[in-house]
Amino acid sequence: MEHLNSAWNSTCLFICSKCFVRNGIQGSADELKSEFKASIKAAGQSEEVRAMTSSCLSACPEGKIAALKVSKQGENSYHQEILTFTLDEKDQVLHTCLTA
Repeated sequence: MEHLNSAWNSTCLFICSKCFVRNGIQGSADELKSEFKASIKAAGQSEEVRAMTSSCLSACPEGKIAALKVSKQGENSYHQEILTFTLDEKDQVLHTCLTA
């Protein structure tokens, strides 16, 4: 097995695509990912933070979106947490990723 360095240095956010369908949330995980990526780029943190979509994270918050945030804590150490939020709270989620 070979270990490669990733293109991101700090934080990765995996947005659950199933939450939009199951909870009848307007839009899609791809649209939210694109919004987050544009904001990350505007903040000059494209090298540090990545936003991606994921299949079901098995968190299934009623009426909300689940996202897995993975933050690098050291050379080979990572912290992970599931964030649940509404579209009205997406700026708070972005802020936690940009300040990780």
